[in-house]
Amino acid sequence: MPVGVSVILLLAGLARRPEGGSAVLGMMASVGACAAMSRDVRKVKWKTVVIGLSLQVIFAFINLRTEAGKSFFASLGRGVEEFLSFSYVGSDFVFSQQLSTQAFIGFRVLPAIVFFSSFSCILFYLGWLQVVVHVLGGFMQKMMGTSHLESVCAASNIFLGQTEAPLLIAPYLPCAKDSELHSIMTSGFSTLAGGVLAAYISIGISSVHLISASVMSAPAALAFSKIAYPSDVNEEKTAVEEVEDALGKTSDSDLEGIGKDNGRSLEEKDVEIGANTIEEDEEPFMRSSEEEKCQPQEQDNLLSAAATGVMRGVHVAAVVGGMLIAFLGLEAAMDSFISWWFSLIGIENVDLKKLFGILFWLPSWLIGIPARLFDKFDKFAPS
Repeated sequence: MPVGVSVILLLAGLARRPEGGSAVLGMMASVGACAAMSRDVRKVKWKTVVIGLSLQVIFAFINLRTEAGKSFFASLGRGVEEFLSFSYVGSDFVFSQQLSTQAFIGFRVLPAIVFFSSFSCILFYLGWLQVVVHVLGGFMQKMMGTSHLESVCAASNIFLGQTEAPLLIAPYLPCAKDSELHSIMTSGFSTLAGGVLAAYISIGISSVHLISASVMSAPAALAFSKIAYPSDVNEEKTAVEEVEDALGKTSDSDLEGIGKDNGRSLEEKDVEIGANTIEEDEEPFMRSSEEEKCQPQEQDNLLSAAATGVMRGVHVAAVVGGMLIAFLGLEAAMDSFISWWFSLIGIENVDLKKLFGILFWLPSWLIGIPARLFDKFDKFAPS
């Protein structure tokens, strides 16, 4: 059903805008390149891949072509923008409104990341975020045939960052198969983290387009992950099934042999599937920071959850700010070196942006960017 609908939508779109055929070729080229680098292309379940790409097309049509979809995401985008503007109250109080306006990135964008991170942790603590994520994850699992672990993580990456999303499935990670771990990583790289979403919206990028891109990327990420690292046919049980079976066992003999990983039984791993068990004689303060990260639901109260989100948000904001400083500086240094080197051979006004524009003209065309916009797109290529 999704495949037929997506084919009809693609044909209708090409009839309306023939130049969009380059994007279809780009999708086919991406699938081919991914298959060429696949761990074992013979094990790829092409039904899952086709359905994942079909869902991406359907989501794109709903988000961008239907009045109901455009209205919904426009309203959602306006709501997100208005909600993020509440962070300005805090940044104006700490830095003053005049300074916040003058240094927009440092005192408007970065504080929005901290604010959104705190809010996400509150929703996580209350359990509301998990409900939304599991509904979306269950939908993708039913449609694509992926495991619940992969589907839930892909859905959560629409709203959370790459580090926060796996916390929803932390109890199952020790038993996750390699293919499931690959899907989890791919989903994290393919969507926007909540804090980064806040940053982009703060600098004026359309919230509708950003949210739509994250929603569309979730099923596509699973599709491409299953090409690059397909599930092993010998994997009879998913991580969720192994954990549930293990929790249903009562005797040591029943537990032995379940969840084996690199020769170790689940018992030898101290039933690591719980992701929060420690030795009985171990003091609570001996827990590692990684173990603490896996237990956001064990916060003492709402304020504690909010404070935890602040700490994580400060870390993300510091990383974002540091990366901007370092990489913009490195780009300027490269521009200077390239301009100097080309001037030696009599070619002037050459910089990194122009070189990337030449190198990436074909990928740009394959993702659907019209040729008339290449000169504008070149400015973003180094980023």
